[in-house]
Amino acid sequence: MEATLEGHDISVRIRSNKFENKIITWPDSLADDYIHRPIEHELDQICFYEMTRCYKKGFNAFRNIQGGVKKYKFKETHPGHKFSHLIQLRFPSIPRIALPKGKLCLLDELDLKCTNPPHHVDDKREMYAKIALLMFYPFRQLNDLKYNGSYWRLFHNELKKHNNNENTVFWKKGFEILQNIQDRSTLEKHVKRARDPISITTKNEKPNDANGIQAKSMAGNSAMGDILDMNKQLK
Repeated sequence: MEATLEGHDISVRIRSNKFENKIITWPDSLADDYIHRPIEHELDQICFYEMTRCYKKGFNAFRNIQGGVKKYKFKETHPGHKFSHLIQLRFPSIPRIALPKGKLCLLDELDLKCTNPPHHVDDKREMYAKIALLMFYPFRQLNDLKYNGSYWRLFHNELKKHNNNENTVFWKKGFEILQNIQDRSTLEKHVKRARDPISITTKNEKPNDANGIQAKSMAGNSAMGDILDMNKQLK
């Protein structure tokens, strides 16, 4: 999604359909499905994560094999608007989030209590807010995710409203998901993985060892820091 909005080259699936006795080829991508989603209010104000969770793309066919299912037409700017549409899933799915390293850092790297952070911290704040907004804030172009030219200002404004129990454009469930990502990352960073029960009971003996001495494995206790609570840190 980020690469599409910024105009970078991306990998897409090329589809071909016959239209008015001509073969039309068009790029098929989930990013285009969201950017050019239908204009109905229920979809216009939906975030990328929630649309992926609750809707999927259907394809026009001569036979209506999806009878009784409401179809939502893409905007005419969608490359395949003549051949495809959105339909609502019977049951919500769970989107898989795959983030490149460094795109959504730990909160302690954002120095949240600092009102005038150094340049490198400010860059991390902007990137964190950008990724969070891409997932959980409705948009059609990159500038929709900025307030006064800043991703962080928009994200922080939405979070303050959330903490004050005010209505937010940012999907409320998104704050919980961000906290879950934070908690998991903190645990993986500070807690040593539990030893496999099989490895605990298995003896690893040196070959040709007359005394049968087994090397002992020393497993130290790793102290785990407090899990950061995003809502408290960002007030």
